[in-house]
This record gives sequence, structure tokens and C-alpha cells, in this order.
Amino acid sequence: METLAAIGFIAIFAACIYLLISMERKKEDKINHYKELLSCNSDLREDFNNFRATHDGITYEKALRMFFADTERLNEAVQYKQHSDYIHYLSEESVKKSITIMRVFGYQYEEFLFSLYSPLAQKSNYDSSTWDVPYDALLPEYYIIDKMKEAGYSNVYELFQDFLKNELLSRDRATHQCTLGTTLTLYATYLSKEDNNIDKWIKKHGQSSTKEELMRDVARMKATRNSLT
Repeated sequence: METLAAIGFIAIFAACIYLLISMERKKEDKINHYKELLSCNSDLREDFNNFRATHDGITYEKALRMFFADTERLNEAVQYKQHSDYIHYLSEESVKKSITIMRVFGYQYEEFLFSLYSPLAQKSNYDSSTWDVPYDALLPEYYIIDKMKEAGYSNVYELFQDFLKNELLSRDRATHQCTLGTTLTLYATYLSKEDNNIDKWIKKHGQSSTKEELMRDVARMKATRNSLT
């Protein structure tokens, strides 16, 4: 009987401990929920800060519980967060859709652009086994357009604008110098692990020429253009 009583006592004690832990977790979850409501609503944060200013000597957690004890305020805050989350979701979906459109467009022209910029690629500072194109690796707008003509593209000026629009290229409006755009350089824009990049292109083809040869080609084309004006 004593053994059974001891077992019963242990079971009741364990149940009490479990209940206390569950209650503490619920309190923590509620506090975290209140913090989330504040984090997405600047007006609500200001109201809460004013509330705390008039209630000295209480902890942050207690102030949260007291502040959200107002059922109407709590419901409004929950509705605001739901709306905010939905707007954020729509924004993310819009970004994903835009990235997909730009990346799919880029599939048609990435080989051409990688071949142009490969002489400017360098071994990565983070991984010497990979190649990347520095942000300051620039080519003149006229050079890219003339190379597009040589490659047989039609409507090159309109196509060049599409390169900019879909962020295959990024152009400095003041200098008309261009570098590879985010669609072809950021991993965040890749739709699958099979997507091409400058590293894969160079490992497959090698650099199309040296940087010195590229600069001579740019200078030659500039001289040709100047002689025609």
C-alpha cells in the first residue's frame, strides 16, 4: 500500500510540474504574440510606450499583459497584423512573379552576356575555386549594343532596354557604363540549381578573352565610332 501511495504521489507531483510548465509556456507564447502585434504596428508601439510611461515600476511583460487586457485593442491589433501579413504575402508573391519573368527572359541572352563579361571576371574573394563579376566590372553601353549587332540581334536598341528592364544589365545613367544585373548575378534570383551563372559559364567555356584584349576591343570600337562622327 505504501508503494502504491508513493507511486500515486509521484504521479500527482509530475502532473503538477507538467501543468506548471504548460502554464509558463502559454504565458511566454502570449507575451511573444503581443510582441509580434507591436512589431508590425508603429502606432500601437507608440500607444504602448505612452502606457508604460504612466505605469512606472512594472515589468515589460506585465505592462504588455495589462495593455492588451483591453479586448477591443487586442482584436484591432490582431486584425491589423493579419492585414499586414496578407499585404506582405502579396508583395512577396509579386516579387517572385517578377523574378521568374526576368529570369526566364534572361535564359535567352545570358550566354551572350556572360561571354562579354567573362574577361572581367575574377576569382571570388570568398571561394578561390569560383568566379564572379565584380560590381565595378563595366562595359560601355555602345560597346554592348555594337556587339549585339555583331551577334545578329535585331531591334538592338529596344532589346537593350529590355536587358535593363529585366535587370540583365545595370547602367549608370551618368556614364552610360554597364555591369551585369542582379538577374544574372544574385543567387536569390535563380529558379533552380541548374540555372547558369558566370562561374559555370567560365568553367565550361573558359574566359572568352583576356581583360587586356577586351579593353583593346573596346578602344578599337570607340575609335571606329569617333571616325564616323
